[in-house]
Amino acid sequence: MSTRANVLVIERKWAEDFEEGFAVDPVDIIEKSYINMYMHHDGYPTWRGMELANWIEHKLNAGWSFADCSRVTAQLVHDFHYNSQYLYPNHVDVDTNYTYILWLKPGGHEPWISIWNRYTKTCEFVGKAEKLVKKYKPKAEELDKWDYTDWNYKLKTNVDG
Repeated sequence: MSTRANVLVIERKWAEDFEEGFAVDPVDIIEKSYINMYMHHDGYPTWRGMELANWIEHKLNAGWSFADCSRVTAQLVHDFHYNSQYLYPNHVDVDTNYTYILWLKPGGHEPWISIWNRYTKTCEFVGKAEKLVKKYKPKAEELDKWDYTDWNYKLKTNVDG
């Protein structure tokens, strides 16, 4: 069975309307999202969360700007494309376990990520990519079991070849 997830991109200013801030239930803010990207496989935080965090860190290390929410959204859909990725008008009608929100602030500030567990109706994480990596990165003896995307290779930005 697949652990399905949705990824949203929302401007940080919209979190100010909620007492929970970035930990808000995505149902309450879905209409503000630039995208509702459904990912059919590996939606749990130790995989999909790590993939998103690694992608953000790769982009930041390459000097990439998160200033334009539309541009970030388009690049996210492109970079994460695979045959079981779909775009839906909302996430309510799709049976997913996790909803990831990339919180962006126009002007280029570092994005934040929140992870909402739809089954338990709780926010499991809020913070920057580096904090997510610290929380969910597998132990050293388990790293060989995980085959995270090599973004330098996939995006052909590796200056060594």
